[in-house]
Amino acid sequence: MIISSRSTLVGSLMANCSVFSKQPDPIMYSYTCPTHEQLLWTIRNVTRAHDGNTWRCLVGFTTIGSEEATNTINVQVPIQTVEMFYPTNNVVTIQQNIETVFICRTSVGKPKAAVRWYKDNRTATTNDDIEITTFATTTDTTIGDLIYVTSTLRYSPAKEDSGMKIYCIARNSVDNLVSNRKPELNVQYSPDGPPVIQGFNNTETCYVIENNQSLLSCSSRGGNPLATLSWDCFNSGSTSTSSVESNVTKTVTFSALRGQDRSCTCKSSHPVDKTQSVTVNIEVLCKFTFIFMKYYFTALKFARYCN
Repeated sequence: MIISSRSTLVGSLMANCSVFSKQPDPIMYSYTCPTHEQLLWTIRNVTRAHDGNTWRCLVGFTTIGSEEATNTINVQVPIQTVEMFYPTNNVVTIQQNIETVFICRTSVGKPKAAVRWYKDNRTATTNDDIEITTFATTTDTTIGDLIYVTSTLRYSPAKEDSGMKIYCIARNSVDNLVSNRKPELNVQYSPDGPPVIQGFNNTETCYVIENNQSLLSCSSRGGNPLATLSWDCFNSGSTSTSSVESNVTKTVTFSALRGQDRSCTCKSSHPVDKTQSVTVNIEVLCKFTFIFMKYYFTALKFARYCN
């Protein structure tokens, strides 16, 4: 049996693996003969220089001449890294349903790497992560005989995606490589509706007693971020803000004098939604009038008072 590469003789062996005429270089090659009909030939260190080499095994018979088999080596070069090239921030703030771009780039390798995109489903395992490769396009760039891949994801997140992380996986050999960064989505979306003044409908009348301290509370539910609330009420009033989970409340505390009837308006502002407002009409009652009307006009029992 004669083993050759690029028509260069590298070994000549008998069927029992004894050397016939040329001793193979033991630093470069090893070989075994499991049977008289089989030779296992090993190249100890395959490099890129072997790529495209055609190897030939020529077997000679005393009765029927010779037969040969050839095989061409295709050397793989595994990629070493896959980089989240864009965006550069680890948190990406984007309004819902607005397209944003993510770019992953591999190091050079051969063959070209396949890139897939995923949303991290906010659990400890990756088994339930959601593949979103259908929103991606890929371009290849060749440097010599090596290729690096640039994959661009164009994704329009829903509000349910907020808190999820975007990452890519690349592979051109045995191992999957995960992108060096996983930007987190901070998806902005509008509140569930306009603000609400607790206990009152829009434009309803609120009765207060002169010189008594009264308060009104305005709330907004949902949205990311939570809405910013402001009061346009009595200048002498004070305000306080509190938030619990997906609710924000702003309370105004005030006292009014006789003849200061006016409206108090709560405004809600948000980066996604337009400014919305709700209003109550304040009617100031003097203490004598209040007591007189309270006892002699039964219709007033249905009137609504600020706290």
